[in-house]
Amino acid sequence: VVHTLELAHALHEAGHDVTVMAPALPGQVFFRPLACRASLVPVKRTPENTLDLVRDRVAAFTTHLMHAGADFDVLHAHDGMGGNALADLQARGLIRGFVRTVHHLDPFEDLQLQHLQMRSVTHAAEVLCVSHLWQNRLQHEHGISANEVCNGVDAQRFSPQPQAQDHVWASKLGLDATRPVLLSVGG
Repeated sequence: VVHTLELAHALHEAGHDVTVMAPALPGQVFFRPLACRASLVPVKRTPENTLDLVRDRVAAFTTHLMHAGADFDVLHAHDGMGGNALADLQARGLIRGFVRTVHHLDPFEDLQLQHLQMRSVTHAAEVLCVSHLWQNRLQHEHGISANEVCNGVDAQRFSPQPQAQDHVWASKLGLDATRPVLLSVGG
């Protein structure tokens, strides 16, 4: 979600008209304010198993997009659920195509989940990925040509220059604020 919000904010700041769509249970909202428009996709429950969850979310997104009434220039999915909803709309002739960003592909044991994940990538008109590793894996393991678009860094929020609050955080975390700290978060 953070990746999507940062991308949406960057596009919004560049002057594009952006709408972020996300599934939401009744009363659920985004965890932080958005600079762009948001459209929450109503979902009713959280199913017990992953396959039912994926199917429910794909159906909810498909229905929501069919009734959104907006003419989007670009439809972008950053996950398999959104990608499958867009593939459904494409199959129905309601959209010409969509862009899918691949951060990674999950190793699902369930063949139906594996099929849905691959469908979200193979049916995309354009595939992007965030690393050279996944660009190569998509090409060699799946025959999918993807353009690499690396994740960015908000230089106003994250700076290599020492900040006043660095000492406060270093003290709380038991770190030496005079030495560089490298934090790596991800799969």
